[in-house]
Amino acid sequence: LPPIGGLASLTTLGLSHNQLAALPAGLEQLRRLTSLSVAHNKLTSLPRALFSLPQLTLLCASHNLLGPRLPPVAAAPSLAHIDARHNRLETLPRSLLALPRLATARFDDNLLPPPLAAAAAGGVASLRHHIAESAKGTRRGGGGSARLHVVCVEASSGANLHAMARAALDPGPLETPPRLCAFTARLSLPASEASAAEGGDAPKRAS
Repeated sequence: LPPIGGLASLTTLGLSHNQLAALPAGLEQLRRLTSLSVAHNKLTSLPRALFSLPQLTLLCASHNLLGPRLPPVAAAPSLAHIDARHNRLETLPRSLLALPRLATARFDDNLLPPPLAAAAAGGVASLRHHIAESAKGTRRGGGGSARLHVVCVEASSGANLHAMARAALDPGPLETPPRLCAFTARLSLPASEASAAEGGDAPKRAS
């Protein structure tokens, strides 16, 4: 689609059923936009700028490929209805708590953990309670002694172990970040490299 930033007076935009893989440029310039429907497309993410629209009230993004998470939504203070059913979301942002006008939030048929999915199915009040309780658990877990968190991985030769450690310990927005106490990596070396590693630098004995 061509850029739409010049449509400054637009209040309602419907882009459903268009096989879109990305939203048009200039969306963040639609400061009067109140309703946006992008359902039944092929979107894998939503631009962060979308949630900075001050008058956006309704967002329908169901039946897409959104995942694993949404961007922060706190900068959309007017957002009252969000529909993100039938996507690939694995977690939800804590910033949902910062939406004072949120009345309906649909996240059915995603990849959410069972407790979070159950809370979302229970409505906005249930979802707010679950997120708030998760935030309290994070604060409690952040103080005091470090929690034991041992990670053991098996990697091929030349693997980026630092990146693997970060990936293994990357918490979702609703999880308590673990403190790394031990990281063990077992390298799977080819036979030639394994023989060299076992022999070290010792000279070979003549036959």
